[in-house]
Amino acid sequence: MTLVIKKNNIFFLFLLLPFIAMIIPAVIGYGNGNIFVMDFLAKRLMTLFVLPIIGLLLIYLIYQFVFNINKVSKLVSLYLLCWILYLISSIYRGNQLNYLLVDAFVSILPLIFYIAVFNFNFNLSHNQYLILLCLGYVLTLFNIKLQFSYFNLIAIVYVVFITKINIKNLAVFIALPFVIKNALLGKSALIMLLFLLVTLYFKKFNFISFNRKKSVTYLLILSFTVGSIFLGEYISQTGSYRHFTYFIKNANFSSLEFKDASTGNRLFEAQKVMESFKKNSFSFKLIGAGFGSTIDLSETVDATVINANSNSKKIHNIHMGFFAVLYRYGILGLIIYILYIYVILKKSIFILNKSNSIIPILSSLYLLIIVFDSLISFPHMMSNFMFWFSSAIVLFNYKKIKQNRLLHNLRY
Repeated sequence: MTLVIKKNNIFFLFLLLPFIAMIIPAVIGYGNGNIFVMDFLAKRLMTLFVLPIIGLLLIYLIYQFVFNINKVSKLVSLYLLCWILYLISSIYRGNQLNYLLVDAFVSILPLIFYIAVFNFNFNLSHNQYLILLCLGYVLTLFNIKLQFSYFNLIAIVYVVFITKINIKNLAVFIALPFVIKNALLGKSALIMLLFLLVTLYFKKFNFISFNRKKSVTYLLILSFTVGSIFLGEYISQTGSYRHFTYFIKNANFSSLEFKDASTGNRLFEAQKVMESFKKNSFSFKLIGAGFGSTIDLSETVDATVINANSNSKKIHNIHMGFFAVLYRYGILGLIIYILYIYVILKKSIFILNKSNSIIPILSSLYLLIIVFDSLISFPHMMSNFMFWFSSAIVLFNYKKIKQNRLLHNLRY
């Protein structure tokens, strides 16, 4: 009997491995429970776990360039050309090697998933997608931070709107309040979850029945009533509640002064980026500081940043997307970032309006919340495997729907 290994199974393993990687730091108690230190190790383990498959895809790409250039799209060629330009520039600037390799790896992810979907026709089955959702759900239940940033929110709305209500799934619904509590880490998580719930509730989708929406209505009314009377202390323990109330109490919108450390640090990062941008050369303004670049944030008031980094004079990540891209990739990178956001918003909305399939629709919703999140937490987008895979799914399904419409018009 011959064992046949399908390409889709290999790529699915590619998505499963990061889940394993993110569990390891929590299991071994790495960093004494510091979520940022654990997150750092998890991302490095993810990289090691998936490098072999990424290496094979890059070898395939090089092979196509050498022997079959016609199969390489102009978009892929242009992206790879920009990537090489940034790599050479970063090496020339002498950027820190370990950060340089991380950024180069992260920046190749969009290309890898684009090739996997468009060249190898990698599409998740519903069961495979469900496995990923279940893993995200279970990890969140045990309070393990999910590397696929906010993918647990998709798991939550899947349970609320799509999972069958029966004895078999009773444990899933019992766990729901605990998963929601652990998923609501901050202000953004609450906003994104509300967006997902409202979109799926008010927009008509063929996989959500009217009766299910009625059940959700009753559930929300019951949850709000019980929560406001009996679970006030439980709700106040969520990260979203604590961060949101602290932000409101310590924000002066008239003078744009924010005393909470997280917001203050983001504004401080923006200030440092603009100072650096103004005083540097034209080449820096055009293509930025490159892969592996760092910024001096030693004067920040955010203790979390100082505690999570061994040297606060060389901080690798900048949170707000606009300033992160401007500093690392310059005006050229910023143009690409803005164009990408425009394209992905346009095509995600198209999928939400025209598609009848669960996976492309949930992928579109995931893209919308992560693009929003990237404006204030850019690393959540860049190193996020599921984000880039979802991007490729949306682009592929957009193209497929357009082609089917064209064929239909030609026939009739």
